[in-house]
Amino acid sequence: MIKIYVSGDAEKVIPEFEKFGFDYFSPRGLIASLSPEGRTDKSKMVFAQGQEMVSSNILLAVGDSTETAYDVGYWMALKDHFKYKSKKSFDEHQRYLVTLETNGQKFHPMLHGNADAHLTSEIDLMGFCGIVAGNWDAPVGKENHPEWQNNSIRRRKILNQF
Repeated sequence: MIKIYVSGDAEKVIPEFEKFGFDYFSPRGLIASLSPEGRTDKSKMVFAQGQEMVSSNILLAVGDSTETAYDVGYWMALKDHFKYKSKKSFDEHQRYLVTLETNGQKFHPMLHGNADAHLTSEIDLMGFCGIVAGNWDAPVGKENHPEWQNNSIRRRKILNQF
């Protein structure tokens, strides 16, 4: 099941995600949902963000900012953690980094070079969401069909289009 962690300005992508019924998380939404007292307890916020990141399989970095750089660094560390923990865990926790440029702003070469896919416009975002919605996971009833067995190959083909 696809779950997307949105780093950066989530307002630009949420309408598209909701249109396709994606499960997503934005730390900005977390801050808004906490009580004023809860916002001062950074450990609770960081723990909640970490839990959401562990359960996500796509990090969408919207715009190049300090926030996205921090999230991408943590994301890459998690990717390595699951990679070396065990082969089964790596396959089950396969993670992908997707960047979305906003207002023509290019990403830092480190972020750009580590991304699995680059979206450069709202049109790219719409295309990405449309393709992912129907092809990321096997449709109900076809989970054991040979055509849908290898998620990593199919997902790589999707990401290579962007």
